[in-house]
Amino acid sequence: MVFAVGGIAGQLLGGLFFDHLSWRWAFFVNFPLAALVMVVVGVNLQVPYRRAAHAIDYLARRCSPARWRASWSS
Repeated sequence: MVFAVGGIAGQLLGGLFFDHLSWRWAFFVNFPLAALVMVVVGVNLQVPYRRAAHAIDYLARRCSPARWRASWSS
């Protein structure tokens, strides 16, 4: 439903901007709307945070085929 209404409203507003207003109105409408959306998302978005321990396998890094190619080219 939202996609249908948005698709129709977007076409109508685009035609209105094109026929009666200048291109600057697209920025006058979209910048405040984008700022509002960014604030609402920033306040309400809950991303799960999980700390994971990482380990580097130094032996595999030293023996990797990419390392062999680098040594063969020099």
